[in-house]
Amino acid sequence: MPFHPDTREFLAGQVGGRCSAPHCAVETGTPSRHQGIFNGGDAAHIYSEKRQDARYRQDIPPEYLNSHENGIWLCPSCHRKVDRLQHAYSPELLHGWKNQAIQRFQSNFLQHDMSAGGNSKPDELRRARNFLEKVRQLFDEVHGYIFYNGPSAARIGYITDGLVREAGFVGMGFGIHGWDNTKDYWCFNPEYKMKQEEILRLASQLMHELNKKTRNGINHIDNAYVTDVTGEHIYQDPVRSIMQSFRENYLEFQNLVYNS
Repeated sequence: MPFHPDTREFLAGQVGGRCSAPHCAVETGTPSRHQGIFNGGDAAHIYSEKRQDARYRQDIPPEYLNSHENGIWLCPSCHRKVDRLQHAYSPELLHGWKNQAIQRFQSNFLQHDMSAGGNSKPDELRRARNFLEKVRQLFDEVHGYIFYNGPSAARIGYITDGLVREAGFVGMGFGIHGWDNTKDYWCFNPEYKMKQEEILRLASQLMHELNKKTRNGINHIDNAYVTDVTGEHIYQDPVRSIMQSFRENYLEFQNLVYNS
């Protein structure tokens, strides 16, 4: 069932009426029962109520499911994505997003000035395009598999491993060889930087899931899916789900960069 209006208003207010996904953070506004119907953002469940929905766990108490602790404020697009491609968006990740969004709002961290971070707009755009080119090989392999059943899981894993190691991405962040000015493809504008981090997070997650397949002697990615009530495909294989999310996030960033 949907969250109570008071809970929706609370969740939106915690993050200043912005999507909690760090690579998005689009302004949605804050719902109020005094303003009538509001469609700018969604109060999304981290753990679902129903067995067939995203991130269901039968041991979660019913009173917790519709409490604000189990909610996260997202724009409608990110809400659909985290539920449709649930293997790419764990409960731990969503709780992390929620906490970061609350902290950003409280510290007034997020700025949308293109030059924020110390670089000029042309320099940030150049860096963003360099990043897209850097990640392009993995995007092409993933795109080829999705549409043409092309490269093997082992080949995608090899390319992903090289990219993640070069980027210095470890777990949910970067190691000592990560984000620095010596690499000409890192952006420092907060909006661009968060989108780059999300693309690399998905690449890192893809690498780990592919490594699991390799350890189990599996070199196949299962394309099987079920269709939900909205007609969206829900993939059963975590690797396939993460690949889809990686592709969508790459294209979203590419569209942003080349239309700025």
